[in-house]
Amino acid sequence: MNVISIDELVARGLIIVHKKQFLDLLVEVNVKTSVDKRVKWIDRKTVIDKYGVTRYWLADAEKDPFSYLQVMKGKTKTAPKKYLESSIIDEQQRQAEC
Repeated sequence: MNVISIDELVARGLIIVHKKQFLDLLVEVNVKTSVDKRVKWIDRKTVIDKYGVTRYWLADAEKDPFSYLQVMKGKTKTAPKKYLESSIIDEQQRQAEC
């Protein structure tokens, strides 16, 4: 059995960390680096998978003048449309209230 002293670990640039503190640090870093839903643009396929809406729902919401849905059209004809994630949530809430 190999025994390594703490001095050897420090000399190699290694440290000993409590597992719970390390996992808490990872969660904190993940929260800080995640993209906020208010500023995240997602494509149609992701919207359909994540929020369970249909293509018809998206097309209908785009045409509705009172809709909260924000759409960013691509610069070319074949570029996909992107939807602001927070506006999808707001539009679902608006339609649920009607």
